[in-house]
Amino acid sequence: MVRPRVDAVAHVPVQLIVPRGDRYISESYYELAERYAPGLRRRTVDGPHWLPRTDPELVARLIAEHVEEVEASLGATARAS
Repeated sequence: MVRPRVDAVAHVPVQLIVPRGDRYISESYYELAERYAPGLRRRTVDGPHWLPRTDPELVARLIAEHVEEVEASLGATARAS
């Protein structure tokens, strides 16, 4: 993490869910995330470090929304071709 590879870039849609109330990882930790995932979608939500355990429905909804948006975008791109 101190010296990430320069070629370590995600070429797929990525969603980052950042809980505001995380006592272990600050929001600033993710500041450079776009550098490694150019198409990054950042979602900042209320919740603690253990958000997937404390609010799994929210996490599932955010994932489902992301997948739907990516699939719709891919469909639009395919129709335009």
